[in-house]
Amino acid sequence: MREVIDLTVIADIERRPSELWAILVLGIVDALAAGSISPSDAIRAFFHAKNCRFVRSKLRDKRADEVMGRGVQLADLFDVMPVEEAHR
Repeated sequence: MREVIDLTVIADIERRPSELWAILVLGIVDALAAGSISPSDAIRAFFHAKNCRFVRSKLRDKRADEVMGRGVQLADLFDVMPVEEAHR
């Protein structure tokens, strides 16, 4: 994955940006699980400082901020989710 994903482009889309962010994160996690991308590629393309700043300042969601701050440490994603959501 050579291209960088810039989350600021979702700020003006009619759907809630947090929904699009969640879909993107799930896609990145799925690609990691399938071996399509490496963790370093995911960090370089998606979990970078510009996107972390966007999530913190625009989405203002504690869980989203926590996920971005942890990067692609998949096992830790479940620590920031409520138990019911993690089980789903």
